[in-house]
Amino acid sequence: EKFYTDIAIFSCRGIDGNGTYEANYNQALIKQKMIKNTKKAILLVDSTKFNMTHFFKLAYFEDIDYIITDKKPDDKFLEKVNEVCEVVWPDFE
Repeated sequence: EKFYTDIAIFSCRGIDGNGTYEANYNQALIKQKMIKNTKKAILLVDSTKFNMTHFFKLAYFEDIDYIITDKKPDDKFLEKVNEVCEVVWPDFE
């Protein structure tokens, strides 16, 4: 709570259309404080984490500024999430 940053980059254990998840309570708490105390919250998540949930809700998409992933998520996910945060993936085509 005593730290404030310009950018916080963090990961998660799972992500679905309702938000992001963490498997460990303490890690979830620390990441939630990081998200709260930063100007820009950036989630790095690989495509294997999509459509997975875990024990602890980490964040809602309204709390995240950017999601960076390795593959394009499905259109249903993008429709819902793009309303509140930007999703970025490499375009090698």
